[in-house]
Amino acid sequence: MQSLYQYLVDHLGYADLLDSLVLEVWRLLDQRPVQVDSIREMIGQIASCLFDPTLDMSVNKSASRLVNSLFAPTPGSKEDPGVQVYRQRLGDMGDSDLTQEAKCFANIMHDTGLASPYHAVLIRHLREHKTDDLIPDALWRQIHLNLSEENRELLRMVFGEAKPPRVFLLAGVLNLLGQPLGVGQGNNPSCQSAIGLSLWADHEADYLLQILAWAARDNEILIRFEGNEVSSKNLKLGLVTETPVDVDPVSLILIPHLDRIYGEMWRRCSERDDDAHRWINPEFYGWWVNHGFLAVTDVKTGEINDYEMRVYFFNPNNDSGQDWGQGVNCSTQGNGEIRGEASLPIAEFASRLCAFHFDTLELGDVDAVPADEIARVADMAFGSWAANDTD
Repeated sequence: MQSLYQYLVDHLGYADLLDSLVLEVWRLLDQRPVQVDSIREMIGQIASCLFDPTLDMSVNKSASRLVNSLFAPTPGSKEDPGVQVYRQRLGDMGDSDLTQEAKCFANIMHDTGLASPYHAVLIRHLREHKTDDLIPDALWRQIHLNLSEENRELLRMVFGEAKPPRVFLLAGVLNLLGQPLGVGQGNNPSCQSAIGLSLWADHEADYLLQILAWAARDNEILIRFEGNEVSSKNLKLGLVTETPVDVDPVSLILIPHLDRIYGEMWRRCSERDDDAHRWINPEFYGWWVNHGFLAVTDVKTGEINDYEMRVYFFNPNNDSGQDWGQGVNCSTQGNGEIRGEASLPIAEFASRLCAFHFDTLELGDVDAVPADEIARVADMAFGSWAANDTD
């Protein structure tokens, strides 16, 4: 999508595309992505349009909200004075004004999911002059973590040398813990690992910080599988055959290790008489994954089983607003979604599932689902991804 917009901009100019560009930026921000560099660039171009005296631009409040979120988020930075001037202004503010600045930053972050460079200046000022309570205790290990030379070099290669490698990794941790649904599967070569990062960041931050410390410091992580420890060291490569570089810092360090362990678990289950996800997912992700399991595809024959589906789960993508064919278009806003979520009618979602976990103690009334709805789900599947498996 971003490549398409760049092509249109090159040929038509930003002025003719401003309204659609603003809508696209808000659509992406509603999904709370972790990687926002390209979005920030688009907002910068929007700002150029709004303040270009040669362009006749109508007032666009949605565009102004985006621009202000980065360049003028608070009363003390309302004319984008630059970080040096803003730092001086903070020194002259009393507690009441500082509180107002902090509230404005909070409102902007809740509104857009973005942070301004001015926000970092305020945090440093408060850290130096007002309080020691800005960093949770659980993050002090991360702050002082001694990275392996291999990982220091990897972070330098991907993110440059403007800051020490540990700073980029710490920033990645703060982003991920704050916006776990924004971990994009699209740039992560292994969807299983991206799902794990998203789940742990939301439900088990301590565990995520532990395995990240192992990976960043020791170049190894350990996960138990059926009573035995599985180490990421010396395992065969999985789906990740090259270092992923177009990802966030946490994914950069953890994804190769998680992918190798997931692949090893798969190899240990490869000769069993059912889909390997049945055994792997509860152990790999944790107790949140129920042990009840149903796979639509028969593991031995590849044939599609009958649709008796009642449950669905979240699967992160870079852009969840996807077209899955047959008029099945994922919604990311306007239907009660919280930020980061996508939604579909149950039948449409069920028609695109090939396996899922469920709680065997909470099946509900399976007879309450209308037979014609089950038939519609099956028809949609056999008319799309399962078209070659109808025998």
